[in-house]
Amino acid sequence: MLLVIAERVAAARVRRKEAGPDSMHDPFVFKIFRPSEWATFRAAGAWSGSPDDVEDGFVHLSTAAQIAGTLEKHFANDPGLVIAAFETQTLGDPLTWEPSRGGALFPHLYAPLEEVNMLWHEDLSDDADGRDAAAVAAIISHKTRMVR
Repeated sequence: MLLVIAERVAAARVRRKEAGPDSMHDPFVFKIFRPSEWATFRAAGAWSGSPDDVEDGFVHLSTAAQIAGTLEKHFANDPGLVIAAFETQTLGDPLTWEPSRGGALFPHLYAPLEEVNMLWHEDLSDDADGRDAAAVAAIISHKTRMVR
């Protein structure tokens, strides 16, 4: 298992260099958890990812600008969601930026996401108003201002 992680980190470093330094300007990235995923993350203190993450070989993350689209596309009908914030600098070399939806560079973590690196978390409202772009942006703005 350690060899696989080391290989992923090495590959992530190559992708990071190819993407260039301008692609890594977001100071924070975010993970959306379903209730069972959140419980596992909190109990274990780390998260290797959802079945989709494991299949792709990395933990899918989003920037503040991408989070509303991620909610809409992948979590629209899921109740009880939690959003968690992480500082990109703390995640280090296993974090890389790769083209995804619409060619935008998305943060992908080629290592388990560790609870010790979490800056904050927030339960998202299950109603449409609690998940729209403005509501999520307000949560992110308020919470990240508090940790700066």
